[in-house]
Amino acid sequence: MLFKGFLLGLALSAPIGVIGIWCIQRSIQYGFRYGLTTGLGATLADLCFAMLAAIGFTKIIEPWLQDNPWPTIIGATLIIYMGVQTLLNAKPNSAVSSNKAPTLLKSFLSPFLLIMTHPAAIFIFLGVFNAVGIGLDDSTAWLSIGQLLLGIFVGALCWWSFLSGLSVFLGKKMTPKILTRFNYISGVIVIVLGLLLAISIF
Repeated sequence: MLFKGFLLGLALSAPIGVIGIWCIQRSIQYGFRYGLTTGLGATLADLCFAMLAAIGFTKIIEPWLQDNPWPTIIGATLIIYMGVQTLLNAKPNSAVSSNKAPTLLKSFLSPFLLIMTHPAAIFIFLGVFNAVGIGLDDSTAWLSIGQLLLGIFVGALCWWSFLSGLSVFLGKKMTPKILTRFNYISGVIVIVLGLLLAISIF
């Protein structure tokens, strides 16, 4: 169960979405620990939903999610806000000199809150568990669930450490002009993803 969880942690963290972009951008502009903290925020939120899926919470939350647009609205707003912030701080020199670098707490909370505003993610974990043959029901031992969650955490931690380290390495080879362009592109992509999420409500 521990190894299956490890593979799941890698697989679920690897796709480069909004949080992946944040991790790369923050690692390049502010350093390794900012990228890793961003990844840890996402990982903790994923673990919350994985645990809820493992203990059968889906039956309780499903009625609440039906025809409830607010979680998606909150998530889309957060994504757009972070995209705008990226554009405003696109120039690395001005961002650092004006003390606009995010705190580690903010780096952690932004992905955590983003994922937590999407409670439907619990069904993703339930589907993944079933797809890879991880049977979880009322009779499943807590030790097995703990091993699964620990594996997911370690796998995700390995991925975010790799992505942050690689981003820092590549960032050292970027000129300020290239880094500014990268930040502008990242900000626009994040805003577009936020708008697409908002449009999906209708």
